[in-house]
Amino acid sequence: MYSGDREPTAEDFRKYEASLEADRQRAEAELRERQRIARLRNARITRPPDYTEPRTANELKERIAKGETYFNGTILISETIDVQLDHLNFESSIFQGCTFAKGCSLKDVVLRHSRLSDCILEDGVSVRDADLENARIVRVKGLFLDRNSAKGAMFEGANHPWLVLRSAYGPHRQIYHLLFGFAYFLPLLGKIIFWSALAAAQVKFAPDFWREHHFVERSVPSLLFQENGVLWYLALLVLSYQGLRAFIAYRMAPLIEQETETGFAPPHESYGRYYDLHLLVGVLAFFSIIAFVVQLWLLSSGSVYIPQSLMPGPH
Repeated sequence: MYSGDREPTAEDFRKYEASLEADRQRAEAELRERQRIARLRNARITRPPDYTEPRTANELKERIAKGETYFNGTILISETIDVQLDHLNFESSIFQGCTFAKGCSLKDVVLRHSRLSDCILEDGVSVRDADLENARIVRVKGLFLDRNSAKGAMFEGANHPWLVLRSAYGPHRQIYHLLFGFAYFLPLLGKIIFWSALAAAQVKFAPDFWREHHFVERSVPSLLFQENGVLWYLALLVLSYQGLRAFIAYRMAPLIEQETETGFAPPHESYGRYYDLHLLVGVLAFFSIIAFVVQLWLLSSGSVYIPQSLMPGPH
């Protein structure tokens, strides 16, 4: 409020009182909002007398404007919905081929045991805190899970970012990709061990012999890069792929564990940026597979001398 090396002035007190008043108004607004949401949640679980399900988006919009919150069993087909559905109850409802336009919102909506198929959620349509338990989500585009309860939910025919990340970076997938990396680098590691061991042996045993018999001295790295140097460029590609994948897996691990413990999907902002990196990982994975095939071909394309007696056919 004021500096400790001087006495407070009347202006300091006015600013302090103004900040207290602003805090009080903000707290009252938050309390009113929580009370409003609580009333909606209590109302949405009670079936009104003479209740009928809305059959069109316009009818739904009119009834929401009147303050209704209970819409269990709603069936909407090929409708465009541009009204906020926050905190409403659509349990056991069907949305077929609907478009949830930019003016729509699905925050904290109840969609338990509902079916959404061939629907589109336009940019900005949030499903934060929506209850999706035992729902069936079929070919729905634009859906980003965001702190949703999705226990028993079925997702079909669309790549929802969190589901993709959870599947791609689970522990079992990580083991598979580590084995792939090991299989790629094992031959290269064998070459490094061989040349390094040969260099140590030549230094330890009769180092002058090699110069006297016209052996050319070369460093181990120059030998490795000279022989099929393309392998090492491919190795850098595979290493980049494994490193980026390991980074994303490290970031996803606590989110996957959190979902397992709580049953709720993580907030969208905690995983959304990693989905773009996952797309880059997919590109690197494609080229890494090509690199693996190229390495197998290069390693198996050499020739060796064998005794003629081991050759098939007549000698």
